[in-house]
Amino acid sequence: MTKPIRRTHAQWKTINEQYLASGLKIGEFCDQYGVSYQSFYGWRRKNAGQKQSAPDFIELSALEPSSNHQGWNIVLRLGNGVELQLSQSV
Repeated sequence: MTKPIRRTHAQWKTINEQYLASGLKIGEFCDQYGVSYQSFYGWRRKNAGQKQSAPDFIELSALEPSSNHQGWNIVLRLGNGVELQLSQSV
């Protein structure tokens, strides 16, 4: 029996990115790259919620207008045709 490979979060993230780029089914990818099917699924299940975490805070007062624009304009597309537009003129 072989000893399981312990991988870091960064390594699993890289493996997941390679899987997404490969176009293979998960089983095919795991066989081809020597990754445990159970570990791969376990890691994805464990980290699935991180995709839906709150976005980083953006300090709007820190935004500086470029030489081509006066102020800033931000549009948040929330889905179902709902948009929130924030802007500031200089």
